[in-house]
Amino acid sequence: MAMKCPECGKLAHVRSSGYLSPTVKLIYYQCQNLYCSCTFNTMESLNRVLCKMAREVDEPETQPVPKLPQNLGRYGDSFKLKDRHQQP
Repeated sequence: MAMKCPECGKLAHVRSSGYLSPTVKLIYYQCQNLYCSCTFNTMESLNRVLCKMAREVDEPETQPVPKLPQNLGRYGDSFKLKDRHQQP
């Protein structure tokens, strides 16, 4: 962000800034003209909101679905071989 220097009219750049409230910001500028080097601050504030998103209707809270435990034998006992040498 840049602004004209109030002393010489040259370009001044932002050095730092901070919020004083949610709608007001204090900004420190320094002139880029080496012979001036004026440092000044400004206050930026919110004037009005021109457009904002419509709020969605709150959906009723749903109970979370309990997660079933993960098992190694996902296909049940009928697919497990009882004996290692047993034919399928």
